[in-house]
Amino acid sequence: IIHGDLTPSNVMLTSQRTKRGYTYKVCDFGRARICDKETQAIMMQTMGSVAHMPPELFVSNIDLASLTPKADVYALGVIMYQVVTAKSPFAGLSPPQVIVRVAGGTSLNLPDEVPQSLKQVYLRSISREPRDRPDATDLITELEKVKQELCGRAFNCTSSFDGLRSQAH
Repeated sequence: IIHGDLTPSNVMLTSQRTKRGYTYKVCDFGRARICDKETQAIMMQTMGSVAHMPPELFVSNIDLASLTPKADVYALGVIMYQVVTAKSPFAGLSPPQVIVRVAGGTSLNLPDEVPQSLKQVYLRSISREPRDRPDATDLITELEKVKQELCGRAFNCTSSFDGLRSQAH
Protein backbone atom coordinates (compact mmCIF):
# COMPACT_ATOMS: atom_id res chain seq x y z
CA ILE A 1 0.00 0.00 0.00
CA ILE A 2 1.22 3.47 -0.86
CA HIS A 3 -0.26 6.13 1.40
CA GLY A 4 0.47 8.93 -1.06
CA ASP A 5 -0.04 11.78 1.39
CA LEU A 6 2.30 11.27 4.35
CA THR A 7 2.73 14.63 6.02
CA PRO A 8 3.16 15.60 9.67
CA SER A 9 -0.57 16.25 9.92
CA ASN A 10 -1.26 12.64 8.90
CA VAL A 11 1.04 11.05 11.48
CA MET A 12 -0.49 11.24 14.93
CA LEU A 13 1.02 10.59 18.34
CA THR A 14 -1.45 9.09 20.79
CA SER A 15 -1.97 10.96 24.04
CA GLN A 16 -1.76 7.88 26.24
CA ARG A 17 1.46 6.12 27.04
CA THR A 18 1.66 2.37 27.12
CA LYS A 19 4.36 0.19 28.63
CA ARG A 20 6.09 0.38 25.24
CA GLY A 21 5.90 4.16 25.07
CA TYR A 22 3.86 6.33 22.75
CA THR A 23 2.11 4.98 19.69
CA TYR A 24 2.20 6.70 16.31
CA LYS A 25 -0.74 6.26 13.98
CA VAL A 26 -0.93 7.05 10.31
CA CYS A 27 -4.29 8.50 9.33
CA ASP A 28 -6.12 9.87 6.28
CA PHE A 29 -5.88 7.01 3.84
CA GLY A 30 -8.05 8.88 1.32
CA ARG A 31 -5.23 8.89 -1.23
CA ALA A 32 -3.81 5.46 -0.42
CA ARG A 33 -3.44 3.01 -3.28
CA ILE A 34 -2.69 -0.67 -3.58
CA CYS A 35 0.69 -1.05 -5.22
CA ASP A 36 -0.21 -2.86 -8.45
CA LYS A 37 -0.73 -2.30 -12.16
CA GLU A 38 -4.52 -2.17 -11.82
CA THR A 39 -4.32 1.39 -10.55
CA GLN A 40 -3.18 2.93 -13.84
CA ALA A 41 -5.94 5.55 -13.81
CA ILE A 42 -4.59 7.43 -10.79
CA MET A 43 -4.20 11.11 -11.55
CA MET A 44 -1.30 13.28 -10.33
CA GLN A 45 -3.76 15.42 -8.37
CA THR A 46 -4.48 12.50 -6.06
CA MET A 47 -1.06 12.82 -4.48
CA GLY A 48 -0.49 15.03 -1.46
CA SER A 49 1.91 17.86 -0.69
CA VAL A 50 4.50 18.56 -3.40
CA ALA A 51 7.23 18.87 -0.74
CA HIS A 52 6.57 15.26 0.30
CA MET A 53 6.42 13.80 -3.23
CA PRO A 54 9.35 11.64 -4.29
CA PRO A 55 11.73 12.78 -7.05
CA GLU A 56 10.84 9.86 -9.31
CA LEU A 57 7.47 11.50 -9.95
CA PHE A 58 9.24 14.44 -11.53
CA VAL A 59 12.23 12.91 -13.32
CA SER A 60 11.31 9.41 -14.47
CA ASN A 61 8.11 10.06 -16.38
CA ILE A 62 6.46 7.26 -14.43
CA ASP A 63 2.80 7.08 -13.65
CA LEU A 64 1.57 6.90 -10.10
CA ALA A 65 0.69 3.24 -10.49
CA SER A 66 4.40 2.50 -10.92
CA LEU A 67 5.34 4.02 -7.59
CA THR A 68 6.59 1.69 -4.92
CA PRO A 69 6.18 1.94 -1.14
CA LYS A 70 9.59 3.63 -1.15
CA ALA A 71 7.72 6.78 -2.22
CA ASP A 72 6.28 6.84 1.29
CA VAL A 73 9.77 6.28 2.75
CA TYR A 74 10.81 9.47 0.94
CA ALA A 75 7.86 11.30 2.52
CA LEU A 76 8.86 9.95 5.93
CA GLY A 77 12.35 11.35 5.34
CA VAL A 78 10.87 14.78 4.67
CA ILE A 79 8.77 14.43 7.84
CA MET A 80 11.95 13.49 9.71
CA TYR A 81 13.47 16.78 8.54
CA GLN A 82 10.41 18.65 9.80
CA VAL A 83 10.45 16.92 13.18
CA VAL A 84 14.16 17.50 13.74
CA THR A 85 14.31 21.11 12.52
CA ALA A 86 10.76 22.31 13.33
CA LYS A 87 10.78 23.88 9.86
CA SER A 88 8.75 23.24 6.74
CA PRO A 89 10.86 22.00 3.87
CA PHE A 90 11.22 24.45 1.00
CA ALA A 91 9.39 27.17 2.97
CA GLY A 92 8.50 30.14 0.81
CA LEU A 93 8.90 28.32 -2.50
CA SER A 94 6.10 27.82 -4.99
CA PRO A 95 5.12 24.24 -5.98
CA PRO A 96 7.01 24.51 -9.32
CA GLN A 97 10.12 25.72 -7.48
CA VAL A 98 9.85 22.78 -5.06
CA ILE A 99 9.51 20.36 -7.99
CA VAL A 100 12.69 21.77 -9.59
CA ARG A 101 14.59 21.39 -6.30
CA VAL A 102 13.34 17.85 -5.62
CA ALA A 103 13.86 16.70 -9.22
CA GLY A 104 17.36 18.17 -9.16
CA GLY A 105 18.27 16.15 -6.09
CA THR A 106 18.50 19.12 -3.72
CA SER A 107 18.47 17.68 -0.23
CA LEU A 108 17.73 19.55 2.93
CA ASN A 109 20.58 19.36 5.41
CA LEU A 110 20.01 18.59 9.05
CA PRO A 111 21.73 20.80 11.65
CA ASP A 112 25.29 19.92 12.66
CA GLU A 113 24.24 18.93 16.18
CA VAL A 114 22.06 16.08 14.87
CA PRO A 115 23.81 12.73 15.47
CA GLN A 116 25.55 11.35 12.39
CA SER A 117 23.64 8.07 12.63
CA LEU A 118 20.30 9.90 12.34
CA LYS A 119 21.64 12.00 9.47
CA GLN A 120 22.56 8.80 7.62
CA VAL A 121 19.07 7.34 8.06
CA TYR A 122 17.57 10.63 6.92
CA LEU A 123 19.79 10.89 3.84
CA ARG A 124 19.03 7.30 2.83
CA SER A 125 15.31 8.00 3.22
CA ILE A 126 15.41 10.99 0.88
CA SER A 127 17.72 9.40 -1.70
CA ARG A 128 16.88 10.52 -5.21
CA GLU A 129 16.75 6.94 -6.46
CA PRO A 130 14.12 4.67 -4.87
CA ARG A 131 16.53 1.71 -4.98
CA ASP A 132 18.84 3.62 -2.61
CA ARG A 133 16.10 4.13 0.00
CA PRO A 134 15.46 1.55 2.71
CA ASP A 135 12.16 -0.28 2.65
CA ALA A 136 9.81 0.36 5.57
CA THR A 137 11.09 -2.59 7.59
CA ASP A 138 14.73 -1.58 7.13
CA LEU A 139 13.88 2.03 7.98
CA ILE A 140 12.37 0.92 11.28
CA THR A 141 15.42 -1.22 12.02
CA GLU A 142 17.74 1.71 11.29
CA LEU A 143 15.68 4.04 13.49
CA GLU A 144 15.76 1.46 16.30
CA LYS A 145 19.58 1.46 16.10
CA VAL A 146 19.64 5.25 16.30
CA LYS A 147 17.26 5.13 19.25
CA GLN A 148 19.50 2.65 21.06
CA GLU A 149 22.55 4.81 20.38
CA LEU A 150 20.78 7.92 21.70
CA CYS A 151 19.34 6.07 24.70
CA GLY A 152 22.87 5.17 25.66
CA ARG A 153 23.47 8.89 26.04
CA ALA A 154 21.57 11.28 28.28
CA PHE A 155 18.10 10.54 26.89
CA ASN A 156 15.18 8.81 28.55
CA CYS A 157 13.90 6.74 25.65
CA THR A 158 10.73 4.77 26.17
CA SER A 159 9.11 4.87 22.74
CA SER A 160 8.99 1.78 20.62
CA PHE A 161 8.79 1.12 16.91
CA ASP A 162 7.11 -2.27 17.48
CA GLY A 163 3.74 -0.99 16.28
CA LEU A 164 5.28 0.42 13.11
CA ARG A 165 7.21 -2.78 12.53
CA SER A 166 4.02 -4.87 12.56
CA GLN A 167 2.37 -2.45 10.12
CA ALA A 168 5.35 -2.52 7.73
CA HIS A 169 4.75 -6.15 6.79
